[in-house]
This record gives sequence, structure tokens and C-alpha cells, in this order.
Amino acid sequence: EAGIGVFDKLTWQASSNDIANLWIDHYNTIAQCNTILEKINGITFANNATKDQYIAEVRFIRALMYFNLVRYFGNVPLVLKVLTTEAEAYSYKRSPVAEVYTQIEKDLNDAEVVLPVVYPLSGTANPDLGRATKGAAKALLGKVYLQQKKYNDAEIKLKEVVAMSPGTYDLLSNY
Repeated sequence: EAGIGVFDKLTWQASSNDIANLWIDHYNTIAQCNTILEKINGITFANNATKDQYIAEVRFIRALMYFNLVRYFGNVPLVLKVLTTEAEAYSYKRSPVAEVYTQIEKDLNDAEVVLPVVYPLSGTANPDLGRATKGAAKALLGKVYLQQKKYNDAEIKLKEVVAMSPGTYDLLSNY
């Protein structure tokens, strides 16, 4: 079975390389996020708004990684700092799902306050295409609430996305 066939057919095994790689890749990304968050204050920025934006983008990415992990695996180790030794890494046990969701919500709430609604276009190409935005943080937080069956919170957050400046997010007229 190639690619994601084992996921489509629900035939994966604990020893599956796809499962191991998913775990490893997500935790590698989380480790990089934690490194940035710990070291960014030691860097001088010409503009503090840029620094704040980078912190918000990293929080968004870390939240996305944990959201994927908690949906795939349930209880997962919640690592929010740089690990420096193997023994330290092995000291982490799986955190309850509710605790992981609390951190996801915190990261996304912090991110949405700082992230821009849109990035300015520069010429014909947009080098910022794909970067986290305020709408992305709100939408992901809405999805996080839905996953937890917090329907009222999800409705409020997702309505905020729809209500964002006209033309930012629209349905296609002919979908």
C-alpha cells in the first residue's frame, strides 16, 4: 500500500513508518517552535512589531501541530520548552487531551491578537502567501472548539472570520 492507503483503509499498525514519521515530524516542528520562542528575545529587531508577528506565527504553527497530534493520538506529551538532554525528553509523559487543548487555545488566542488580517502585496508575486493570518488563527480556533464540542465558542469565533473586513474571506460565486 502506497502513501496514505493505510489511513484510508484504517489498516495501520503501531510499527507503521507513516505513523512514526507523523509523530517525529510534528515533534520536530514543535521543537523548532520552542527554540524560536525561547531565543527570540535575545535578538534585536529594528521593529518590535516584526518580532511580535514572528512570535504569533510560531505560536500558530505550534498550535496546529498539537491540534493534529491530539486528534491522531489523544493524550500526547505537551512540550513547551527546549529539551537539552535525552533524560529530560524521556521525563515527559502524555498529557491529558484537555490540557493539550488548553495550550492550543492559548497559543491561537495569543496569535490572533497580533497576526495581520492580510499581508501587503508586493508586485505581481506575493512572497507572504501562505503565512499565518488573523483569519487563519480564528478559523483554526473555531475548528479546535468544534472538535471539543464547544459549539457556542466555535460559532462566535467562526462568525468573526466571516465578519472580517469585506472581501477578505468570501465564498466563490460559482463553486
